[in-house]
Amino acid sequence: YISPELLEHNYCPPSADLWALGCIIYQLYYLETPFKDNYEFA
Repeated sequence: YISPELLEHNYCPPSADLWALGCIIYQLYYLETPFKDNYEFA
């Protein structure tokens, strides 16, 4: 997972890694992706 800041080519603080880790943990726990959309980056 990529944080929104990194997608927009803005400054990416170390907390963005925690955001990505949270997305992975969510997916492992609920067995589904945290975001629903047809768009590839969602």
